[in-house]
Amino acid sequence: MEYEVLARKFRPQLFSEVIGQKNILQTLMNALAKNRIAHAYLFSGPKGVGKTTFARLLAKALNCQQKEGIEPCNTCSSCKEIAKSISMDVIEIDGASNRGIDEIRKIKENVGYAASSGNYKIYIIDEVHMLTKEAFNALLKTLEEPPSHVKFFFATTHPSKLPTTIISRCQRFALERFSTSMITEKLETILKSLTIEYEKSALLLIANVADGSMRDAESLLDQVIAFESKVNRANVIESLGIVEKKELYFLDELKRVQNIGPVFELTQKLITSGKDLNLFLEDLMQHIRHYLIIAILKEKATEFLQESTQDMEIYFKNQDLYSKELCLYLLEYLIQSQERFHFTSNKQVLLEVILLEIIQSQKPKRFEDLLDNMQQQPKAKPQEKKKMSQNKMDTIIRFSQVELEGILKKTT
Repeated sequence: MEYEVLARKFRPQLFSEVIGQKNILQTLMNALAKNRIAHAYLFSGPKGVGKTTFARLLAKALNCQQKEGIEPCNTCSSCKEIAKSISMDVIEIDGASNRGIDEIRKIKENVGYAASSGNYKIYIIDEVHMLTKEAFNALLKTLEEPPSHVKFFFATTHPSKLPTTIISRCQRFALERFSTSMITEKLETILKSLTIEYEKSALLLIANVADGSMRDAESLLDQVIAFESKVNRANVIESLGIVEKKELYFLDELKRVQNIGPVFELTQKLITSGKDLNLFLEDLMQHIRHYLIIAILKEKATEFLQESTQDMEIYFKNQDLYSKELCLYLLEYLIQSQERFHFTSNKQVLLEVILLEIIQSQKPKRFEDLLDNMQQQPKAKPQEKKKMSQNKMDTIIRFSQVELEGILKKTT
């Protein structure tokens, strides 16, 4: 039997199985209960938050042959076909590879035909923002006045790239990223059903790397299980190429004593051990962000930072190293460095420069302090001002003469 990845195996098949997105879930369930289904829906949000899942669930609920209430039965032929993406009445289209006007014309030609077995003919267009301008224009009329048996479900990660004429013809739902706790709870449920041993700290690590994407978290968990059947912190770090927090804390200690020598050894260690340097830069940004939150919120920072008690103790211990102004400077510096990191051929050198800058950078002066210093400087006397202006004018005249002499030489 062919192996089914966790992201597909544990995809919600009922509305009651959906995690988070409470407002969207309630709106769709009420619409089904009251039979107030719109002709077009637009699901937008980051990757892996459930856009296509909502579209498929809604499609199953509309075409289910043995539906009781609003939930699909998942046993009739229509539900099974939709789950396997082989339904004749639910057509899934990838907007990235079927983005031209010809594909949209085919849809326009087929919308007039009734559904073969279900109640509706449903078109699910993923990454709809990839369609061309001409394709959108061809779709407008059909989208505005579709036949009663036709529904359009759109999914996109970039709703800003859609024409306003398309957005205005849809009911739009903006899906949110999943919280770390939601992701860890789902991963726990999966591992319990598979009877696999795990550590909660390991799941928290996966959730942090997933960055709000449930699909990414499930794919990462799949990778860890393939590496070692037991899901513990050490296996997660080894299999995913994650840099341990102790390296970041080591960087803090180097900053405290202003010792830049070990930076080159640390960089070499990260590279030879095959760590993901892009992921390390993101971890570094999160590390500095933690200090920024602590500098602003003080003790209340624990409510926003989902870290262990031991880690929080270390952060509070080292908070004197990073002022609010320094954190803002370093974050801006890291954002700029991250852009350069993608294009440089020698990542090791750039990473060394970044770490050296973090260690050596001191508290930058605030704008208010600079302004106070300027105001406190003694004002020049009228005679001195006149002398300074005359010197500046003499310099400008000399440069002009030199430039003019150079032009005359070229013309002769």
